[in-house]
Amino acid sequence: MAIITIQDPDVIVDSTTPGDYLFKAPIVVNVSTKTITITPGTGVMPDVSLADGITGQALYSAMKIVWKNSATYIKYPFPMEAITPEQFEFINGWTLANDVTRKSLRTCGWAEKNAGGTVLRSYMGIVSLGTIGASDYSYYQWNTDAKADFTFPGSINEAIQIYGDASNGNFNYTDGGDSLKLFNRIQGKLYSTSNNTAIGATTLTYITYRFPLSNATDLKISSTSPDTHIAAALSSMTGLTGTGNGTVYTFTKAAHGFTQGGRIRITGATPSSLNGVHTIVATGFTSGVFAIASTETTALSAITSITSIHGAITIDYLSGTETHDVNEDTTNETYKYIITDASALATTQEIYEKMQYQLRQNSDISSGATTVTGTTADTIALFVGDTLVGEPGVYISGLNSAYLNAVTYYSLADTTKATPILYPFIANGSITFGANASSGDFKYWMFYKTLPLGTDNDYGQTNARIVKDKDGNPIAGTYSGTAVPWTFKYDAETADYGGGAERTAGQNASITVVGIGLSGGQFISVDSTISRAANQSILVAPAQERNYANPA
Repeated sequence: MAIITIQDPDVIVDSTTPGDYLFKAPIVVNVSTKTITITPGTGVMPDVSLADGITGQALYSAMKIVWKNSATYIKYPFPMEAITPEQFEFINGWTLANDVTRKSLRTCGWAEKNAGGTVLRSYMGIVSLGTIGASDYSYYQWNTDAKADFTFPGSINEAIQIYGDASNGNFNYTDGGDSLKLFNRIQGKLYSTSNNTAIGATTLTYITYRFPLSNATDLKISSTSPDTHIAAALSSMTGLTGTGNGTVYTFTKAAHGFTQGGRIRITGATPSSLNGVHTIVATGFTSGVFAIASTETTALSAITSITSIHGAITIDYLSGTETHDVNEDTTNETYKYIITDASALATTQEIYEKMQYQLRQNSDISSGATTVTGTTADTIALFVGDTLVGEPGVYISGLNSAYLNAVTYYSLADTTKATPILYPFIANGSITFGANASSGDFKYWMFYKTLPLGTDNDYGQTNARIVKDKDGNPIAGTYSGTAVPWTFKYDAETADYGGGAERTAGQNASITVVGIGLSGGQFISVDSTISRAANQSILVAPAQERNYANPA
């Protein structure tokens, strides 16, 4: 049923008896008790959800019509004084009968006074500007208090109490020293927050205030990452079994909570080949069964944990600060809110999904000693296009190297976000290997093919330089059966091996990848170029070794 907000006073006036007008149900004006009662669910306000209401102006105007045209009511002092069309006082000892009545008034603020004119309680009207889903609830917070929910879903038009004398709550939010925040945080939708300072209302009184607050679909929240998946965690073998057929490995666990297509992280598994990050496949998926792609066939005998990929992501609201030189300009920036991805494999979208999930938890979300309630904590990060932009002081530890250039930081003190902090561009890619490269035997090295600023430092020369990854580690090793990811500080790497810069940063790097096995592949060299790009692939496909022999 559509919500009714009555704005026409004639709707609530019964004028069938000339000279003795009355109020229509569900409005009752009791002259004996001097109370006004509105009980939605009957009469001209039929919505049993109590969402029907009447504007303060319509109620005031109806009062005037009845008092003018009623031989009964005119005998008693008038109940209301209008200061503006949206600000009223209940006077002459008249009060609203109960909170249901108060929650039925729309687009108004008011004070309720006793017969002597002393304010007993007062209310501010809150109207939201913007679209909010019809079934989506918003909530508010005074100062650092616990959150309080608005009564009705959808766009807000509701009054909340801002003053009460000793018999009516004993508080005062009208003296200019209090803050009011409004929140709308719904899973799968963009969050919004507003506050009294943002709308220029540093001091609150009993009028109507309009706050920008809205929501809409959040395109960066995946359908494979609902709350149940993000929170899902299996930490023992109780009720858990697992077996593989060489193509998929199937786990059975009642009410596991995971989602088909969602990513999970397995630790401490026996067999150990199951450890790592996997995507849940469609095969056999039910609320009690999930599977991953795997060649493993040994039955599961031990597990430390199976969680969503989000389970490895935490945030620590530090009591102090820590410093990092993200842009590598030799000057540290200061950070206070430390997001950590223990897997170092989450995407920026998965990090964002976990942070948004945290901000809807009415409990402590900080992984450290500081206590922070999620529902009233400030926004942590948001997407601008495909770039995750942190709020001032937010830092991501363990960020997946493939996403280093998809994050923008701001130092804690940069509250106006004047100076974005970016990682030097990190080129990345992978070395893939042909079928003749044997796992455990075939070794590889990535050399600079040419370094224009050094001497005898190119591949094939005495001082040939091995390329280093973003952390300064040589890109070299033994092939283990899977592609080898690599990173490269394109904008910062100068190939300084102790004798000065041998490369001009910010330019393409010519490289040669060489590899050799004993029985597991002939010698091969592959020339390539590292450019300012992501997901670059280098194929090393040696010829089959047919002639190597080393008799014992």
